[in-house]
Amino acid sequence: MPDALAVTIPEAVRRPLVVTFETGHPHRVDRIDVSGVAEWRSVFGELPTVHQLDLEPARRVRFRWTVTPVIRVLSTAWSHHYDRALYESLAGRVAERPMPFHLLDDPAALRARLADADVVHLHWPEWLAGPDPERARRIAATVRDAGVQVLWTQHNLAPHDDPTDDRAYHEWAAAADAVHHHSRWGEVVVRGRWPFRSDAVHRVIPHPHFGTIMGDLEAIDRREAEADLGLAPCHLRLGIVGAPRPGKDTQLVIDAVHASTRDDLGLLVLSGNGERVPDDPRITVLPYVEVPRDEYDRRLRCLDALVLPLEGSSYLTTGQPADAVAAGLPCLTSGWPYLREVLGEAAIPFGTTAADLTATLDDLDDATLARAASAAADRRDALAPATVAQAFYELLDEVCQRG
Repeated sequence: MPDALAVTIPEAVRRPLVVTFETGHPHRVDRIDVSGVAEWRSVFGELPTVHQLDLEPARRVRFRWTVTPVIRVLSTAWSHHYDRALYESLAGRVAERPMPFHLLDDPAALRARLADADVVHLHWPEWLAGPDPERARRIAATVRDAGVQVLWTQHNLAPHDDPTDDRAYHEWAAAADAVHHHSRWGEVVVRGRWPFRSDAVHRVIPHPHFGTIMGDLEAIDRREAEADLGLAPCHLRLGIVGAPRPGKDTQLVIDAVHASTRDDLGLLVLSGNGERVPDDPRITVLPYVEVPRDEYDRRLRCLDALVLPLEGSSYLTTGQPADAVAAGLPCLTSGWPYLREVLGEAAIPFGTTAADLTATLDDLDDATLARAASAAADRRDALAPATVAQAFYELLDEVCQRG
């Protein structure tokens, strides 16, 4: 009989590990801090952590262990609410840090920082390097020379600041090792537009809902929230949320509500940007301003449905359905295919014109709204951040193995 049985797995400073042990035999598992201990140091560095399985001595023992490197990600949208929705449930399996923006134009320093990374997660390319295609090409070349993979999440079809200048997008498409699409429709569109490499991995993983960062809307007193905004109670209050964007026709919705004969409607526009607002007590337009999440939640609590007047010329996705699903809100939607794909029966299509929307509103009944609201709630499991994050982790893992 042996005096002791143990499996010891050390962990390097720059390569954290996920270690699991499985056995039905009497055992003990420890994660031991050995930083500074002479036996785990050399002139080349140190092994600061040891994962250890101690087994009760026996002549026959059955056990299993797995060792998985923690995936080291540099994100270009670190701490953004979308980024949090993906990575928070992956803590322990993914080590995420911000992309070092201050080193982008210092190739040697950037390459040194990239030595501790496996993947650069590219979100909005214009946020990283601006519209300059030469700068984008230079940064992408440094990332590739460092042996780091580029995973590009497709948020939009063209830069928000200037949709006419998409030259940098061409550069990142040529550099991407993997491409994360939020819809099947979006994948078809971008693969027909950008010069992706033939060996790039393409994967459709939906946009997660924002329930994990949203407060309990039911706990918010709606009458108080309405009063704070100077809103009179109404039977059906529509809302437009999100920043003003090209292809977002807020004026169409204002005109449609103004033309409606219903006196039980209300419209709250939270993305005002110089629209013509008629003298109509049903319509409240507030200039767009980014507000804290708790204030945004209070505003959502005032709404019975969202209106998404998006025509998709520069959009690939939008976070507005993520709010709708988390809050259980039905959506009046344009004909943009993405909305139907992601919302399913929670979408109530209204057509393409203000007259179309007016007719939809005049015919809209409570039963239709209730069915769409129920469908929005039913989408929560499919769009749950943990579910989406697991699919995203599998894509990260595949990309790392290819690298």
